[in-house]
Amino acid sequence: MKSKFEDITGQNFGFLIVTGMVSSTRKANGYKFAICKCTHCGKENHPVKPSRLKGDGKRKWLRSCGCWKGFYDEMSGVKSCLFKGHRELRGHTWNEFRRSAQRRDIAFNLDIKHCWKLYEKQHRQCALSGLPIEFGNPKKSNRSKPTTASLDRIDNDLPYCVGNVQWVHKDLNIMRNKLPIDKFIDLCKKVVAVSEKK
Repeated sequence: MKSKFEDITGQNFGFLIVTGMVSSTRKANGYKFAICKCTHCGKENHPVKPSRLKGDGKRKWLRSCGCWKGFYDEMSGVKSCLFKGHRELRGHTWNEFRRSAQRRDIAFNLDIKHCWKLYEKQHRQCALSGLPIEFGNPKKSNRSKPTTASLDRIDNDLPYCVGNVQWVHKDLNIMRNKLPIDKFIDLCKKVVAVSEKK
């Protein structure tokens, strides 16, 4: 029995226009592919499963042949005249750090370039664990790597300022909360000691 399919020739899905429908040569059940033209870059004869155009409930809908991703990076990344971050640290991410401090009524006296230099000085690693940390792009799809770098105050009684911050893994920052570093490290050692005895 052949599978049912809908002829969507002529329909638009974002930058993609369906120019025809074809059968798969690998399946005998009549499964179809939509042949599309991308109006963003002009690419033609781009085969796509119809479920990717309409959404299959698992993955994000396709809206271009893939060229839009590169275009988005160019328009929103370091090549863009609108880019307000520094290197891999985007302005959106930096402003989130600033707003988080403001919500807690903590002074934020830091420069993005200084903090980037600190990040490189730490060799892009968490100051407490040595784990690699990085900055993702919050405006990309869920395929983008998440931001794992978090700005941490060394002395919680002082504001965010030069000499009182370090980059740590966001999970460790959440775990530490308001604990002094020496007490947090001591508790971690006790957890490890008990765990090794089991």
